Amino acid sequence: MPKAAPKSPDLNIDLLPNENPITSTNNAVHWVLTVGRYLIIVTEIIALGTFLFGVWLSKEKNDLKISIKYKQSAVDELQKCDPNKPEEFCEDRFRKIQNQINQVASIRSIRFEENKVLSEFARLLPVGLSLASLTSDGKTITFSGNFPDPQQLQTMINSFNTSNKINNLDITALSKETNGSYKFTASTSINKGGFSSN
Repeated sequence: MPKAAPKSPDLNIDLLPNENPITSTNNAVHWVLTVGRYLIIVTEIIALGTFLFGVWLSKEKNDLKISIKYKQSAVDELQKCDPNKPEEFCEDRFRKIQNQINQVASIRSIRFEENKVLSEFARLLPVGLSLASLTSDGKTITFSGNFPDPQQLQTMINSFNTSNKINNLDITALSKETNGSYKFTASTSINKGGFSSN
């Protein structure tokens, strides 16, 4: 009867390096790999969050487009004017009225209380002085005329010097005519503050 083959002794050959190396280089490599894993995880979380935020922004953009289309249709509806219904609101009619109001306000500011200015100007002129021309730009008055007596010129100068509404009289030209009267050209300033205080 044949004999059984003898059992070979158990061989334990470990070809793998030690899992817990003690050298400082191996420690540094292990630390870098660990930190790298965490960095990859954090990066993936940030990328996922960015993707979800982009999806949310895309949804908000689509909602905004729908809202703008709805409001645009409402604005277009309000822009249509029915000439037979002037009591209904209409954007074109509203803008036209607003422009008219702005034009009136602009004209009123340019033509600063001209009736009050002219009344005050006429009050300052001496009796006997006759005007040949009168122009005003809202800031100054330029006028010309003649008077028979030099005393009237002095009266006019005194009147404009004491006024707080129309002052700074400047006689730009003065000449004696052959008939004995005096011809002049003058300008004066309008003090708008003097009129607004009334």
